[in-house]
Amino acid sequence: MTFIATLAIATFIVVGLGTVTLAGHFSRTLAPTVFSFGIHILAALSIYHTVGLGAPDAEYYDRAASSLALGGPEVSVTAGKEGWVLLLAAVYSRLGHVPELGLVLNATFAALTVCIAGRIAAKLSLPVSVTAWITAAFPSGIFWSSLLLRESVSWLLIGLCALAFAGLASGRVRLLDIALVLAALSGLLLVRGTAAIAVAAAGFIAIAYVRRRYLSFLLGALACALIVVTSPLGARLNDIIGGITIETFNTSRTALSRAAATSWPTVEVHGLSSAWEAFLVAFPRVMFGPYPWEWPSMPVPFALDGLVWLVILGLTIRGCLVLKDRRVVILLLPAAALLAALIVGSGNYGTMERLRIQSTFLLIPVAAAGYTSLIPRMAGRSSETDDGKEEKTQEA
Repeated sequence: MTFIATLAIATFIVVGLGTVTLAGHFSRTLAPTVFSFGIHILAALSIYHTVGLGAPDAEYYDRAASSLALGGPEVSVTAGKEGWVLLLAAVYSRLGHVPELGLVLNATFAALTVCIAGRIAAKLSLPVSVTAWITAAFPSGIFWSSLLLRESVSWLLIGLCALAFAGLASGRVRLLDIALVLAALSGLLLVRGTAAIAVAAAGFIAIAYVRRRYLSFLLGALACALIVVTSPLGARLNDIIGGITIETFNTSRTALSRAAATSWPTVEVHGLSSAWEAFLVAFPRVMFGPYPWEWPSMPVPFALDGLVWLVILGLTIRGCLVLKDRRVVILLLPAAALLAALIVGSGNYGTMERLRIQSTFLLIPVAAAGYTSLIPRMAGRSSETDDGKEEKTQEA
């Protein structure tokens, strides 16, 4: 490693630490935010210097970004995924091929996600500290965002969408919330296009449900549809989902099923009966898998994710029963939409678990409320910031 590369890595770490420290201070999640940044830096650099990039997708993004940075042949990247490649290419073109810089960026994005989770919890009068610590210490989150993948930036953007939705559902329409949701969705369209579509649709439906403005929502939806059709955004959405057919859908799921040791048998969809059969195969695996009897035959991270997911799911159900607050739909509906997309398109546990974390991070604030309700001394402190208390007063 050259001196310039070492200096660049050190600079990125210092700037990243300063950024997350400042964000953690203002979001009142300083300790879990700094912890998240530190554990991600340690894990990412340890993995990279031990086994390399560690994932086929990470190797592809690295090659594509390097080719773009060097002005090589045009790289073909699926629409809705090119944002991460472009970001890496921008870094490589200025500072050379130093993958560690991308890993430091991922650590920064992951730590900022902790701050956003805390802010969401505060807006919805949910436990801030517990939410932030669970988000920071979530094992699968640490593992996947320590690789050169687009997971961290997608989690951050989804979190920003949820934060804006929470603001828009509070009864006050602020330009800041509108600007935030537009910026976050625009970024998400470049990183995970299909997730952006699912989150946007579910989020706006959730806002209408919370505010009980169904007619306004219908008129707004029609206006948005007209804008989409007549603007460049329509072409962008067509690039992302326009080429999806039953044939491409079947091909993709079959490829996922054959590409990993943790795959499950898929059913090709040709009609209603086969679609129902495919649903019965995928739904229980996405919602409850991997099953406990499958854990011994798969890598430890996958088995651990299955266990922790079941805990989060159980605590989320508990939180919903305890809270009885319409506003949690702001988190639940986008999470459900992302899970529905997984049910439709998954074929193996590796990819499914990596993408399920998107929903997990949306559920964690509600799960945190379920957790605190089980501990008497914490049950009376479900809202831990003045912001949370203010939101509760306004709702009343």
